Amino acid sequence: MSIQTKREVEQLLPKATTAIGIDVGIARFATMSDASFIAPVSSFKKHQQRLARYQRRMKYKVKFSKNWRKAKARVQKIHPGNANGLA
Repeated sequence: MSIQTKREVEQLLPKATTAIGIDVGIARFATMSDASFIAPVSSFKKHQQRLARYQRRMKYKVKFSKNWRKAKARVQKIHPGNANGLA
């Protein structure tokens, strides 16, 4: 058994009148289709001096001591990609 029906379907038009394309890359964080771009966030360069200072302090601690762990926590907090850090 087969049933065939016919109905009118109205076409949905996009509500926005302009569209924009976004290309995500490495050299530029995002490039828009209108040639504008967003520069990448360089958190490492921003915190590089502080990171070096904390790493030097950590170097002289006795490995796995309480003070070493505290120094390591400071270093980890600065590193990029850390969800709880400054990056």
